[in-house]
Amino acid sequence: MSDLSDPKFDAAALAASFALAAQRVMDDLELALQRNIKKQLSKPGTGRKHPGQKYKSSAPFNPPTVQTGTLRRSWVGGGRSKYVRANTRKELRSRLASNVEYAKYLEKGTSQMYPRPYLITAVGITAAFDLPVILRRFERDIERRLKRSARRRLKRGN
Repeated sequence: MSDLSDPKFDAAALAASFALAAQRVMDDLELALQRNIKKQLSKPGTGRKHPGQKYKSSAPFNPPTVQTGTLRRSWVGGGRSKYVRANTRKELRSRLASNVEYAKYLEKGTSQMYPRPYLITAVGITAAFDLPVILRRFERDIERRLKRSARRRLKRGN
């Protein structure tokens, strides 16, 4: 069996292959989180109905109720996630974000308003239900890439 010092072992190609697999995990997580955020922002209000509003408002500490749909539509990914330099190592970061100014105020609250958390709830749901499935897919992907790399090394050795 060949070891890492074997000239037929292509560490750079294997690392690039693993980086693609990791990027796929981030993209899958981003899509799952985006879906869960939008589900949180689609729940009916549990608070009172104010004059002039079409729907009930959300009660404090519950996800915000949709009034216009702007916040829900604003949560979009910025394309494929990418590696960025952070400190002295590379990190894979998501580009999922909202461009609506009041998104942070609803999540965290203000001195005048209790929080209406939706993001932390969506992250929790994603971690509990989607992450295990995505990680199992990642493990299978890594195994497949390792087997493919071993077959290529054997083919080159013959």
